[in-house]
Amino acid sequence: MSRHVSCAIVCVAMCIAGASCSRHDARASIRVRIAGGPRDATFFILANAIASLYAKLPDLSAEGLETGGTIENINAVENGNAECGLGSADLVYNAYVRGTARLSQPHLHLRGVAVLFPNALHITTRADSGVLALSDLAGKRIAAALPGDPVPTGQDSRMDAIDGAIAALAPHHKRPETIAIGMEDAVGALEQRRVDAARFYGGYPFRPVTEAAQRYPIHVVEFDDFASSLAKGRYPFFKPLVIPAGTYPGQANAIRTVAIDNVLVCRAQLPADLVYRLTLTLFRGLSSIASVHASVRQIDPENGAATPIPLHDGAGRYYRERELFR
Repeated sequence: MSRHVSCAIVCVAMCIAGASCSRHDARASIRVRIAGGPRDATFFILANAIASLYAKLPDLSAEGLETGGTIENINAVENGNAECGLGSADLVYNAYVRGTARLSQPHLHLRGVAVLFPNALHITTRADSGVLALSDLAGKRIAAALPGDPVPTGQDSRMDAIDGAIAALAPHHKRPETIAIGMEDAVGALEQRRVDAARFYGGYPFRPVTEAAQRYPIHVVEFDDFASSLAKGRYPFFKPLVIPAGTYPGQANAIRTVAIDNVLVCRAQLPADLVYRLTLTLFRGLSSIASVHASVRQIDPENGAATPIPLHDGAGRYYRERELFR
């Protein structure tokens, strides 16, 4: 074989390889960024787990983004800095209809993809404190160790609802005194008895509650049916939830509390076919990512369509087909 022929073959091979790479790049040209949360937090872990599912699709690249949490996620999707994001249902709804403290106009670019796992309210006390029931919290010092931003008015309507429930149960006592501190500080403040209780809000098992239970015996205050109805009557996003026995160290019995759902949202401008495939891939892949965090096992496809804002057309197609082809 002549040198010229050999060179020609090499050139043709390089061109074919280059064309193949170009076609592969074209197939993987769709980028999906999922706004999650602080590193090692549940939202960040889940965003990366979902991204790992999406990255297996032949034409997608996907990644979970480290963020400050729900409000930053909502704003990122609204502004186009992320294609998808995780958020608490109440804050997503507030953003859609009114905006956030940072962006005060309605976030009309948001669309629902799926309801995910619930964020449970853990009102935690020391087991030896004598504060056992919701009514016992009247007049007590409570550390508000809650992630997420307040609603645009600057008031935390979730906690106002809980305080109202406490006041209804103990009408002749003072309302609780709320002390806003960080989660790690709340664990220490409770240990040192600088507060009587701490409010933790997250998917179970929630790391700060686990850490508290590992350091000292704790008690998580229960919500009976009446207390749950009082909370829901003051804040419709609350729903009853049972934390299974054994979720936390020393927890022998199941605990009834209230919770607010988390949701996956996306930009309204995403193509319907893309969002259909993202929704389908999410639910088909739940079993493969169930080990990343216990919250994944709490995602119920039966509730997926119940987002607090309008569903994206692509997600709506998935839920319609799911009903038709059961």
